[in-house]
Amino acid sequence: MSQDNESRQPFLYFAYGSNLNPAQMRQRCPRHRVVGIARLPGYRLGFYGHSTKWDGGVETIIPQPQSEVWGVLYQLDAFEWRQLDSYQDAKDNGRGEYFHFPVEVMDEEQSVRTAITYKKDMLDKAERPSTEYLGIIVQGAQEHGLPANYVAELRHIPTRPALYAVPRKQGPDRMSDGGCSGCGD
Repeated sequence: MSQDNESRQPFLYFAYGSNLNPAQMRQRCPRHRVVGIARLPGYRLGFYGHSTKWDGGVETIIPQPQSEVWGVLYQLDAFEWRQLDSYQDAKDNGRGEYFHFPVEVMDEEQSVRTAITYKKDMLDKAERPSTEYLGIIVQGAQEHGLPANYVAELRHIPTRPALYAVPRKQGPDRMSDGGCSGCGD
């Protein structure tokens, strides 16, 4: 396959965190296309590490039988993936905050779809997300019409108010050192 054809090849991305938020996705990947809602069985949502951008823990998926994480399938091209990788601090050399993780999700028609999601490389310690960060996730879940019981579960995740205005912008100098501590989704 030529590089030109590869750059046009669409990819499915399963978003379960702040990238559920339509405004955030329009800013990060203006050409994305919403495919629909989906669920990832056998996982739960967890918040780990400390994000200076959000002043709290950032989300990842954790294997847990009998649990499920709901999210949205987006179609992205290769250019948009590279853009999103930059926002997520996902690096090909494995030194980023997140990495690409292949998943099989169930779409609204109960069909299995193969997609890629982001998963934290190092969990550090569990930490509450900031109230503001979780609010971005809940807003996206509501706007996409995720199941009401799942949205209610999200709302009941313990949070704490950020101690400063979030999201804190990450400057280019903070990204050039090979990582951005807690860039988050």
